[in-house]
Amino acid sequence: MIAIQHSDWNFTATQGNSTLANQPLALQKPVLVEYGKTLVLSPSSTGVLTRKDFATLQLESASLSIDSEGKALILDQGIAVISCQRKEKTWGLLIKTPFGEVRDVGTVFALDVASAELRLEVKEGMVRVLSNSHQKDFGPGSKCRVNRLGFLNDEVSPPENPDLKPLDRKPTSDD
Repeated sequence: MIAIQHSDWNFTATQGNSTLANQPLALQKPVLVEYGKTLVLSPSSTGVLTRKDFATLQLESASLSIDSEGKALILDQGIAVISCQRKEKTWGLLIKTPFGEVRDVGTVFALDVASAELRLEVKEGMVRVLSNSHQKDFGPGSKCRVNRLGFLNDEVSPPENPDLKPLDRKPTSDD
């Protein structure tokens, strides 16, 4: 496993190849990560980025960096499943993507950043997404897609209820 540390952020590679600032990382060797340097997990590679008592990100095939001031994570591509602990009356982790910014409020959510869009699924808590000056909050069960033009859709998955049956719609003269 690779242990990368910067300030209070730690990265551990769990599978595959990773680089930091275009330099290959050796397994089992701790590496100091500087703000502004890019961590890249090659296809099918996985790792865990943690900040004690704040956040855990499970990464897959990702390109990620900590901004130069240490205030945000920048996820350019890949999958991140994020679990954050709520800070008192403040918004938590800020993640910037090519399609907008995502900020949590003590939650568990998943991001998938591809070349054409960002996909978000909220598992617990609340997430705020800002894209093209439009802001939306999403709660448990919510999903959304965002591209460079803004929000594509947002939907809330209804709770499963075996007693609900699909409506039997009969054609009318208007159909």
